This record gives sequence, C-alpha cells and structure tokens, in this order.
Amino acid sequence: MFAPSLRTHSRSSSAGSAASFHLREPPEQVEPETTSGNRGCKIFALVYLAGCILVSAFYVIAYGKNQHAYFYTEEVWVPGSVSNQIPLKPKIEIFSDEPYTEWISQRWTYFNNNFSDWPVLPKYIDAIQHNLYFAQNISAITSAQIQFVPVSSLLRLQVKAHSRIAATSDGRLFLFTPSNVTLLDCNPEATEYCDIVASTSNTSNITAVYSLAFSESTNTLWAGTDAGLFYVTHSTDNRLDIALANAVQDPVQTLAWRPSLTSPSNPHPRPFVFGSHSDEVKPVKQRCHRRQQMCDEPFGLLAVGTERRLYFYDGSMWWFEWVSVWYDGKGGLVDGSPTSMVFAPTTGELFISNNVSLTRVNVDYTFDRIGPLQGLPYNQINALHFSDYTTVYPPVGAGQEGGGGASGTVWVGTAKGYALYDVSSQTFKGYFFGQRWHSGESILGFAGCCSQGVVVLSDKGVSVVEGEEWTLQRKAAHYQAMLHRHTRPPGLVADCPLRNYVPATCSPQSSDNDGLWTSLLVVAESCRYQVTKDPQAQANAWALFKGMKFLNDVTGIHGLMARSVVTTNVSVSGDVWHNSTSIPGWLWKGDTSSDEVVGHMFAYPLVHDLVASSQDHKSEVSGLVDSIVGYIKNNSYHLIDVTNHSTTWGVWAPRPLNYDLPWADQHGINALQILSYLLSAYRLTGKIEYFEAWKELFNNGTVGDVSTHYGLNIINQKITFPRDNNFSDDELAFLPYFVYFYSLKGLESRMRAAYSTLLGDMLTASINRTWRYARLERSSAWTAIYSYATGAKDPSLIEDLVWNLRTWPLELIEWETQNSHRLDITFNPEQDRNLQSNTQSVRVLPANERTQLRWNGNPFQLDSDASSSETDPGAWLMPYWFARWLKLL
Repeated sequence: MFAPSLRTHSRSSSAGSAASFHLREPPEQVEPETTSGNRGCKIFALVYLAGCILVSAFYVIAYGKNQHAYFYTEEVWVPGSVSNQIPLKPKIEIFSDEPYTEWISQRWTYFNNNFSDWPVLPKYIDAIQHNLYFAQNISAITSAQIQFVPVSSLLRLQVKAHSRIAATSDGRLFLFTPSNVTLLDCNPEATEYCDIVASTSNTSNITAVYSLAFSESTNTLWAGTDAGLFYVTHSTDNRLDIALANAVQDPVQTLAWRPSLTSPSNPHPRPFVFGSHSDEVKPVKQRCHRRQQMCDEPFGLLAVGTERRLYFYDGSMWWFEWVSVWYDGKGGLVDGSPTSMVFAPTTGELFISNNVSLTRVNVDYTFDRIGPLQGLPYNQINALHFSDYTTVYPPVGAGQEGGGGASGTVWVGTAKGYALYDVSSQTFKGYFFGQRWHSGESILGFAGCCSQGVVVLSDKGVSVVEGEEWTLQRKAAHYQAMLHRHTRPPGLVADCPLRNYVPATCSPQSSDNDGLWTSLLVVAESCRYQVTKDPQAQANAWALFKGMKFLNDVTGIHGLMARSVVTTNVSVSGDVWHNSTSIPGWLWKGDTSSDEVVGHMFAYPLVHDLVASSQDHKSEVSGLVDSIVGYIKNNSYHLIDVTNHSTTWGVWAPRPLNYDLPWADQHGINALQILSYLLSAYRLTGKIEYFEAWKELFNNGTVGDVSTHYGLNIINQKITFPRDNNFSDDELAFLPYFVYFYSLKGLESRMRAAYSTLLGDMLTASINRTWRYARLERSSAWTAIYSYATGAKDPSLIEDLVWNLRTWPLELIEWETQNSHRLDITFNPEQDRNLQSNTQSVRVLPANERTQLRWNGNPFQLDSDASSSETDPGAWLMPYWFARWLKLL
C-alpha cells in the first residue's frame, strides 16, 4: 500500500525518513551582491509600496474604516518556545450584531395535567371557549400581565355555541350569537368593566355564526352565518337593527373588510355585477378608464366567502368569482371553499385560505396561488390574521438583502400549528407547531394583542406570541443566566430533568458524558474572558476546568478520567460504578469512551492559553494533558480502565483501526483524534517523545509489527454511508480538527515550514472533504471551527453561523416536535441508521422548528418525542463566544 512519508532536506546523503527527522536551523542566507539591475528593482518596489499606501489611505478616507467588507488578514507567527506560544486567531471582519426577531410565546391551557407553570384558563362553556374569551389588560406591554376571562361568566350572558366577537377601532365589541346581537363598551385596560350599550334579538333562522367583519366607513357589522349574510347597524339612539343582505343568500363561511385605499392604485376590474335586488348575474363594463383614477368607493371593499363563490362588494355593486370544486376538478380562482380571509389594510391585498392552499389577490385584481412549492408548510388552513409587525432578519454582510419588509405579516393558522407569511418578500418566515409555541394541535383563530403581539387560539388553550427584537449578545446573556442551574458539584455541567416541564425544578443529574458537555462551557467561558475580560468568566472557566480535573483525580489512575461522578449517598446501578480510593465519599463511572477524551483534550489547550493566570496554573493544565496522552500512548494507544482492560471505545491502536472490520468506522476519526492529542501534548509540554510518536503514527511507520499511515487514514475519516452516518461523529471529528489546527499553528514557524506542505495537504484534504458533507447541517459550531482552521473568507459561512445562532430556541426544554407532515420539505429517500427511509429532511430546518439541542444529534431528524428535561446552554454558548473570540462575530 502506498503511504506518503514525511521528509526534510538534510546534509546527509541518505534519504530522510520519519525516524530520521530532526528539527534544524534553516541554512544561512547569503546576501547577493548589489548591482544596478537589482537597485532598479528595489526603487520600483519602494515606489509601488508607496502607491499602495496612498491608495489604502484614500479608501479609508472615502469609505471609512467600519465598512462591512469581507477581508482576511494573514496570521502573524511570533517566535517563542513550544510550550508558551499561543496560536493567534485569524482577523476576519464580517458581522455586525444587528437586532433580529425572537418570537416569545406565553401559553395558557384549559387543562393543567402536564404543564404546571402554564396559567390555567377559567372553565369554559361547551364549544365557545375558543372564540369568546376576553383578555384583561389586553393593551399591556407584556403578555405576563394578560388574564383571560370568559364572556358568559363576566356579563352573565346566555352565550351559546357558534358565536363570535368583533372589535371596532374605538374599542367597542359586538357579540353576535344565533339568538341575539349585543354591543359592549369595555375598558381595554380592565375588561371586567364592560357595559351593555345595546342589544337586539335575532329572529332569523340562524343556528351558527361563522365570521364577523366591521365596516368602519358605514358603522356596519357584517355577519356570515349558516343562513346567509346579515348586516347590523347602530343608530344614534343606541338601537341595533339587523337585516339580511339579499345579494348573498348562501351560507357564508368567512368575511373580510378593508377601508378605502388612501392613494391611487391600479383599478379593480369587476367582470360581473350582482344586483342587490336581483338574482341575475350580469357582465358590466369597467367604470374606471384611466389607470391613475381610483376604482375604489369610499365604502372600501367587503369580501364574502361561500362554498362555491367569492363575492366582493364596494358599497354600490356586487360581483363574484368561482371557487374550485376539488372533488370533481372544476376550477376557479380559489382552490377550495374559503375558510378565512384577511386584508393587508394599507396595501389592499386580500389573502384567502382553504384546505388546500393560500390565495393572494393583488391590488391589480390578479390572483396568485401560494402552495407548498411557494413555501406553505401545511394546508388545512383554519384562520388568517394580519399583523403590522414584520419579522426582522437583517443581512449579515454588506450587499446582501435582509428578510422582511414594511408591509406586515399574515399569520396562517392550520390544523397543525401556524406559519408566518411576510407580505413584502412573499416568503414564509417561520413555522410554529407544538408545545414550544402553543398548547394543543389545531389553530382556530387569532387576535391582535399588545404592541407587537398576537393572541393564538388553539384547540387546547391560548397563547400570546410577541415579536421582540434581540441581538445575539442579548441571547448570550439569556443563556448565561441558565448556566447556574445546570452546574453541580464538583463543577460539572449537565442536563436536568424537570417536573411538569417547569425550568425552576431543574436539578442536574449524572450523565455518560459529563466531561464532554462541561468542556463546551469551559471553552465558551475561556473565549468570553478573552473577549470581555470579565473576571467572572475567568473564574467560571477555571471552576469548570477544576470539575473536569476532578474526573481525572477521582479514579486514582493518572491519565484515566471518569465518565461521571456522584456522591456515595446517591443510588446508582451497574458494574461500571466504582468507589473512589483517591477521594473518599465519591463514586465514579468507568468504561470511559473516546467522547470523553475528545472533550477533555478540546478544553485544556484554551484553558492553558486563555485562562490560566499563573505559571503554576499553566503547569497544572499541561500536566493534566501530559498525564492523559502519556497514559494512552504508554498503553499502546488504549485507554485502560480500572479493570486492567481497555474501555469499550477507548481505542486508538493501529491494529484494530487498520485491520479489524468492527473498527472500520473509527479507522479515520480515531486516527485524527490521537494525532491531534499528540501534537497538542507536544506543544503544551515540549516533550519530544510526543512529536516522535506523532511522526510514527502519521507516516508509514510501525507500532510493534503493525503499520500505521494515520496521515492517510484521516483524509477520508467522514463516513458517508447513509445507514452508518452518525452525527455524533461530526462532534468527535470537528473538536479534534480544532485541536490539530490550533496546535499546528502554535508551533514555531521554522518547525511549521519543515513539514507544513505534506501535513497541510492531508489535513486540509480531510477537513475540506468532511466539510462538503457537514456544511449541509448549517452548524454554528462546525462553521466556526472550519472558518478558523482554513481561514475561509466565504460570507455564506458566516451567514450559516449567524442563522443557526439566531434560530436556536430560547427555551432549551426538549419539547416534542413533529415535521413529517409538512408539505414544504423534501424527504431524504436514503435509509438512516434505523433502516428507515423518508424520516429526514434534505434541507435542514431552523433550530427552533426541530429538537437538536446538542451537537451529537441529527439535525435532519423531523420528529422527536418530549422528555421533560432541559439541556444545558453549552451547545449555543460555545460557538457564539468561540466566534466572538475569532472575530467572526
């Protein structure tokens, strides 16, 4: 088998090999004699350099020095000793932390069986609870100040099922029931104070009220019922009059009204007129002949949806369009019977929903269909709502277009959650389904609330959803506040089970990977300290490091760390738990995996370089690295447990990795790990034995009688076989990638020059190949590490990094998520590790639409069960502060 070897120039005539490689001073450079020719070259170079300086100065004066340009500055390597040199980070200016939209949901429920911190709504009366709740303090700034009370108990009204409430712009409320119509005047700050202004009995044959719309221009309430279209007028003497609109006698399912547009726009052609006193449908000529003339009556425009027709009324005439009949294929301009309608009031567009799709009627009267191919996540639409608030998603870099506009948002409520449609960009800006956002499953209606909020009515309760403008810095502070409840003695971080999903009941428990999870927070706090110089960050990082060191000390074996520890009064089971002989009173969990070693070796270099405040502290960290790597190396690249046998996954030896089929998955990734450990140990301790061991493994050397060629192994370390694609291995590769590149960049420049060509080719080929697959995950952690390792300047990398950080859910509770019903995703036909097809998406969804709160999870997984536990914030804080330290953010 061909395997490249590492060679260097030597004064010896023999060929260089891995075994004969030595670090040498570079040969002396002889200064050539000065001639007139090279004097001319020097003069030209000086003139050229001066010109570059002048051009650069002009650019700074003309454009300023804070432009959001994309540029990269090469690293500068400062000579120094191997053990003390800190690798400098690339200087990349890309991102400005502009505010973006975070959606905050406060949930109420009718039942409190599982969610004890959710407020419980008052008991409801039959089926009307979904539509007839008043909100106390509805104009409150925050949803926490809102309370809901039922109409019937508030006013002692005999409210029946299938009733509706409509609000006017001056705060009055119309309550329309099958038997009566009531006008209420309520205090918006305290809706328990309501007066009945007027009321009238309904003598019509109405059994269900489906929709209400209030026309401000004529002070008229329009009601869509099973008996047709009715209108109610309020006279000056407080009398309510109700009448049937003869133009529409079919059952009316939904209504929408908008006021007259205030600026000239394209005319609204009316191909048919429907007389108010005639059943005859007649074509009419368009009355507006000039395109600048406003074809809009002072009344505004009323839209009426029935099973087969979509009617329009402008105050003087009626006309209609056909609705498609889905079961026999008869086509109209709307796919099916309208279920809800809403106008964008300022721009005039009408949005119509049905069980198949969404329709947009533009101001020029063109109808556009919005279905799954246009991004609709799910159909079976029950309700629509328009909000002036537009999702804010600012661009990451200069010259890029941001998301959202100034035209508002249409909220699309379906049988499975709701979606937000941005009117300006004509794209969907999010899909919200499940207990992370609302109780129950089906969305039944919406109502405006607060300054930028919307009340969402579901089949199991009510949610108030507010759009708040956050920055990533604010989000970091939000997660930082969670850290204390996830930290347990002796300084470890872990998930915590919750009682009834209440975060306040968080009590962190032992896990299989205490060291790995803690290591992410150690790195996060180390980088935070370097960025902010906050002494608390330094103290946190050191305290968490001491917790990781405890995992090493508790075993009593130098170089062997425990998976986890608990005090002896904690009940545990299994033969992997052992009483500590070095620290009495503690139990430690053995059979430590390679995952744990990856975490320890990831954290220690940054603690040493960024946090350790004294030489004693640095020696403590480097001594721990020496102990771990030396223990593995001296045991023929195995992690030997207290049982005197190798742990199940602690194997980096050439024979199993290169020749045993059961270890084929680890053939490349474990080679990458041990090479990074040896190089890091050499940099931190200065012991040449680690560099010699690294050469022995990297080249086509031998350990015992087994060939190594680990340099070749690492090139294709990423397993791409779909049935064996383990996303945990991405974590176990990218953390060592960082350690490898970080160690390499930290070594002396003359040493790097001796072998960087060959090493760089293999290592670069490896990470670039891995990245071709991992980039699809849009992981902020892997993106940051790849950007550091390669110095990549592609702005789209930072776009992915920021997108992932922004969409990470604020709640780290493991809610149930479901996405396999969605219509806007493409399913992956390949079998996964569970031998199932079409269970993963091809395009990774935003983090707040799925459940992947750790980096070892599958980001393409569509569905997951709830676990009533809260994940620690390390998976977000690590890439955020890591990217801040690298000046990627």
